[in-house]
Amino acid sequence: EEGAIVSNRNLFWNTQGDVTYSTQETLPTLDAAQAAGMEEDSVCADPLFADPAAGDFSLSPDSPAFAIGFVPFDHAKCGPRK
Repeated sequence: EEGAIVSNRNLFWNTQGDVTYSTQETLPTLDAAQAAGMEEDSVCADPLFADPAAGDFSLSPDSPAFAIGFVPFDHAKCGPRK
């Protein structure tokens, strides 16, 4: 469908509790989206950041992010340049 957004291979996580996939009534959860043929390879799982409270978002070697193809990058090189 023209203009449709294709989204896949994402890792969803909410530190406050359950993950709400969408505010749409028909797709409130990742399971519902997957049943509708979307987000086939996405997961809802703790990404296992080293120490997010201290700003260390490096991933543990056993992070589920790697199973869906995440490739680490130097986050210090992202964002606005000074």
